[in-house]
Amino acid sequence: MIDENTLRQFVKIRKPYHHDRLPFIVFWSHKSGCTAIFKWFLFHAGLLDEANGYIPNNKGSVRSIHKYENQIFKSRPNYTPELITKLRTGSPIVCFVRCPFERTFSSYMHLNNPIFLTNPKWPSPEGQARREVIEAAYGQGRPITHPISFWDFLEWLKNRDLEAVDIHLRPQYGPLFDSFQIAFYRLEELSLVIPHLENYYSMRSSRDVLDEILASSHHMDKGFASKSETLDLLSEGVELRTKGPRFVPRVSREMLEGTRFGEVITQIYGLDIELFDRISKTSH
Repeated sequence: MIDENTLRQFVKIRKPYHHDRLPFIVFWSHKSGCTAIFKWFLFHAGLLDEANGYIPNNKGSVRSIHKYENQIFKSRPNYTPELITKLRTGSPIVCFVRCPFERTFSSYMHLNNPIFLTNPKWPSPEGQARREVIEAAYGQGRPITHPISFWDFLEWLKNRDLEAVDIHLRPQYGPLFDSFQIAFYRLEELSLVIPHLENYYSMRSSRDVLDEILASSHHMDKGFASKSETLDLLSEGVELRTKGPRFVPRVSREMLEGTRFGEVITQIYGLDIELFDRISKTSH
């Protein structure tokens, strides 16, 4: 069993969700459906309405949900001690893992937020990461709004310490994964797994509100393009703009495997890919 001091350090990285009204702990990671998963968790904890209204002017927004998560839900004095106790006494754990290829593109898009156009001095880990990508690819002196390609991003990322980069870019595979028995599920099957878990643990059904729970204002609409067109776009970069349409291609594992992009993603997120493939083989 992992010692308590080490466990306390590990849970600080991505503090799992737990509440006495739910029979299991949820491990999660950034850019892997964390907003939808947390909203579903809050629904069963009886706290979703409270979280949706936490910021009155942003009712139901992603900002309201995550402000509530960090400022209220996880800031309770006994949250971490109770979490440690549940982990050490064998509470069930579930974890959703996203396709690493699609998640990598989503992480790239995280650095392509149009806010950089309206607030180029935005102090954020995302802004710092974007500046580093630009400097690594094009040298110093370029503005933060300078376009960066998916390839620029991957070339920069593969040479970074993944434990020190912005949390949204770190692997899904965490230090707790090797220390506990975890029921892993593919994020892509979330709408199927949720009814399964609710039935298995005799929880109330979220069927009537599931569409609302899974919806998120920060999800980008993605358009279809052929594989060759998509790879060309990834080489050129996604345009930053605050007005008018911005085409973002739908990127899949099938498009990236066997390409230079896929090779680097496998190099960076090899453990995530191994885990995702293992889940796929055992998925019911």
